[in-house]
Formats: sequence, structure tokens, C-alpha cells
Amino acid sequence: MRSNISPLEQPAKRNHISASWTKTKLSKTWNRKIKNLACPEDLQKREAERRCRVFKLTTQAYCKMMLHGAKHPACAVNGVLVAERQKRKEAPQQQVLFVDCIPLFHGTIALSPVLEVALTLIDTWCKENSYVIAGYYQGNERLKDNSLNLVAERIASRIAEGCSDAALIMVDNSKFSVDCILPSIHVYENHDSRWKARDPHE
Repeated sequence: MRSNISPLEQPAKRNHISASWTKTKLSKTWNRKIKNLACPEDLQKREAERRCRVFKLTTQAYCKMMLHGAKHPACAVNGVLVAERQKRKEAPQQQVLFVDCIPLFHGTIALSPVLEVALTLIDTWCKENSYVIAGYYQGNERLKDNSLNLVAERIASRIAEGCSDAALIMVDNSKFSVDCILPSIHVYENHDSRWKARDPHE
């Protein structure tokens, strides 16, 4: 069956369809980008919530974390911190209380398969006891090295997927001693998918 459209008209129709399809695709792309953008009010609200958030550790959680590093002074150590599962409140100040510490590894801490198994087991235990994995701690191998590295950021980001109020704690080996009075740690919080150091005076 022959087409009623002449050969001269066919390219024009194809160009019209192509232009319409391109316009629709661009419209969807821009709508998706605009939807993902946060308005200034939302950004201010997030910043206010971040400033109102307070991280606290029980004596048990802090001591277990520090003793883990003291037991293996020549190795890097890491572990997770658990907090009580609480519903979000409308109070302006939100407190995250780490009630316990669960040491994981020393020496080689970047063990992905073993880490996944450990996090799964800990998560199961937390659900049975109304807890949630809300923090990650790490102590580096060298004495004066308390900086973040890729391992710490990735594991902490993995924990932050299940807890929006997660914290990342780096142990300051140079300040840890028998006579230390102030906490020998640096606290980081997740802000716009980046880990930023929290002001110790906040």
C-alpha cells in the first residue's frame, strides 16, 4: 500500500516528531533538576536542625571505644556506636545518646564482606533491643594521624543511610593518656552528603 504523503513531506514530519520528542525530554530533565533543588527555607531549616542536634556518649560507650584503641596501640581500630531508637520530636533540640559501643576490627579495617556481615548481625541485635546503629568510630594507626580517610567516610555513609542523625568519631591518639581530662575525640556529622567536623563548643 502506497503512502499518501509525498517524499518531500516525509522529512518534515520526521523533523517535527524529532523536535517534539527532544522538547519533551528536555522538559522532563529540567523538571527533575528543579524538583531536586532545595529552596532557601528548606536549607535554613536543615541548618537549624543540624545546629540543634546534640551528640552525647555514655561512660560505657566512651570507655569501650578508647580501651579498644589502648588494647591495640600499633593498629588501626574501628567499631560502631548504638543509640536508643526514638521517634522524632518537635522539640527544637534533638539529642542523640550513644549508649554502647561495639568494637569491630583492628589492623586491617577495610574488610567489606566481613563488615557487611558484622553490620547485619549488629542491626538484627539492635532491632531486638530497640536500638539503632547511629555512629561509627575509628582510630588511625599512626599517633599523630586523626584525619578522615576514605574507609571512614564510606563506612559512616553506609551507616547514615539507615540513620539520618549518624555521627562519625575519630579518636585523637595524641591526646589520649591516663591523665587526659577532655574527650580525646573529634566528632563529624553528615551535612549534604559530606562529613564536616563539628564545633566542640556547640
